[in-house]
Amino acid sequence: MPKRQKSNSQPAFIESFLALYREKKYPHAFVIASKYPELKNTPEYAKMQEHFQSLLRLAALHIKRDEVHKAQELIGEYSRVEEKRIIVRLLLKHGEKFFHFLKALNDKDLKEIFETVRSYPDFAKVPSFSALKLQMQKNLAMLETKMDAMELDEDF
Repeated sequence: MPKRQKSNSQPAFIESFLALYREKKYPHAFVIASKYPELKNTPEYAKMQEHFQSLLRLAALHIKRDEVHKAQELIGEYSRVEEKRIIVRLLLKHGEKFFHFLKALNDKDLKEIFETVRSYPDFAKVPSFSALKLQMQKNLAMLETKMDAMELDEDF
């Protein structure tokens, strides 16, 4: 039976998210956040993302030392989170090369990003790569529109 909400309390999904956050059960909290996108704008979500990024860096170090089992222990639970699954899978499979790709994405090193995707096509499935590519396409369309407008001005 669902809990009744008091008129002045938060919705149950927010209470659950915050409880999981306080208990440091971040993978479970990420699952709730994926169902309620407004939670992604909270300071708690930002802290969880920072924690996840730290775990990725630590997992990459373990992989570099050929300790894949330790990396799996660190980040394996995040593979249940749909938006993290591809990142976890690719890091465990490709190790340090994938970590360098994530760093290039973060630094917006376009040359490195696209050279790496050419060599490792699966890396194109990473959400931040898709978002970068979409943003680049929007910027290009905007530039084309502005250039077309400039040509019209020159004709008159």
